[in-house]
Amino acid sequence: MRHFAANYIFDGESLIKNSLITVDNSGRIIYVGKENDALIERPKMIFYNGILSPGFVNAHCHLELSDYEKSDEKGKGLSNFVSKILSRRDLFNDQKKIRFYDQMMFDKGTNLVSDIVNTDKTINIKTKSSIKYRNFVEISGTHALDAENKIAWSENLISQYKSSGLNATATLHSFYSVSLEILNHFLKNSIHDMLSIHFLESEEELRFFQGEHNALYKCILKINRDFSAIVTNINDLYDLIDSFPNTSTIILVHNVKVKTASATDTNKYYCLCPASNLYLHNELPSSDFVYNNINRIVVGTDSIASNTELNIFNEIKLLSNYYPELKLSELLKMITKTGAEALKESEFGTFKIGTNPGIILINNVDLINLKITNNSFTTRIM
Repeated sequence: MRHFAANYIFDGESLIKNSLITVDNSGRIIYVGKENDALIERPKMIFYNGILSPGFVNAHCHLELSDYEKSDEKGKGLSNFVSKILSRRDLFNDQKKIRFYDQMMFDKGTNLVSDIVNTDKTINIKTKSSIKYRNFVEISGTHALDAENKIAWSENLISQYKSSGLNATATLHSFYSVSLEILNHFLKNSIHDMLSIHFLESEEELRFFQGEHNALYKCILKINRDFSAIVTNINDLYDLIDSFPNTSTIILVHNVKVKTASATDTNKYYCLCPASNLYLHNELPSSDFVYNNINRIVVGTDSIASNTELNIFNEIKLLSNYYPELKLSELLKMITKTGAEALKESEFGTFKIGTNPGIILINNVDLINLKITNNSFTTRIM
């Protein structure tokens, strides 16, 4: 039995001053301390300066793009980025780089990752990883006649993941990149009870859904000369999302141009990827949207194709700078408890008796004002 104490314990919900976590010999939590419990000396107790937190949740990642070598993607917008990924994805297959970023995520504090997959490139790495991955096989395709082939392809890739002992489920890439036939398959098939969908990532995508034949539209038209968007009205897009069964959990990713109304549906979560959005578009969701939806927001790193590293803690440092009214407890909850709830992984995201979510020390925090600083960083304790 060991005791880990600190100036503050973040239990997934709130900050507890001068508290501690007690674990058994297997690392499972057997006690979560109350305020000032750490002021009483105990055998095998270590006191840390900083905040102890459960391991983090990266709610949107593309690990298989960790070997992608950028060219001119920065600041060029969504359609340019999509074109580059489609034309360059198959040029890279560096398992060492992918393994490096998997280990980096773990070392920096991540225990659970929602990962988007289009290939089998990460299977061997994930079977040996210290991270728990929730794998989403991403379907895209705007040709009506190709829908069955796309669905069959996804089922085959899912079976490869499952035969390796990994979980996997199908999801839509986005609403601009799928045909009505693929969409209807997801709407009518009850096995799709969890989805992770790229959503309103930029002004370009917003204008696309307002019916504008812009660069994104022309990008897709090059792939399918008969392309027709499934909706050409922004209100119809929101109605489409609401048409999914309430039993389906939907993680909408990016949300740079989502309307600011508060979320009322308990099956929807909003994933922010600030470093990626700043890299590609130099824009983030509105303050009103973020402040109105604090309890439904999760956070992702996206990929090395649009980020410099896969460090989820750096993402909330960005959020702290751009949304200064966010409390430290709210930021930490986004990458712990809320992230685990969105992925339905109760073992993670909180300090709860009987679980082993990981223990992370957050260093160089302004403990007087309870603020992350630009010099804050993380150390894995367990």
